[in-house]
Amino acid sequence: MKRIVLFTGLFLFSFACSAFAGILSTLKDAATAGGVWAGLAVLVLAWIFKAIPNEKIYGLVSAFFEKAGTVVTLGLSKWKWTAPLWNKIIEPWAVDFIENTVGAAVKGFIAGLRSDVPPEQ
Repeated sequence: MKRIVLFTGLFLFSFACSAFAGILSTLKDAATAGGVWAGLAVLVLAWIFKAIPNEKIYGLVSAFFEKAGTVVTLGLSKWKWTAPLWNKIIEPWAVDFIENTVGAAVKGFIAGLRSDVPPEQ
């Protein structure tokens, strides 16, 4: 059982670390080489996502990745070979690195995209 939790945790950790790059790569491929069908699919997905309230989408995505992070940290912090390194070295550095790079990049990018929208009165 511990091995299943560990492998699931490692898988979700690697998924979370590469998700941002994978999404950007997929969008680039869809925009440059996907042709008409990819463009139509993007329009349909945009229409669907616009019909769903932003708070609901944000809540679902946030809850999913919070659970994924919990599985990763619980799996790696309880396995006897990774527990000492994970709790004292890897987790604090990895979390800070992800928050200070990916988190800041996403927040800054969104702020830039919304820079032409006048502030609400």
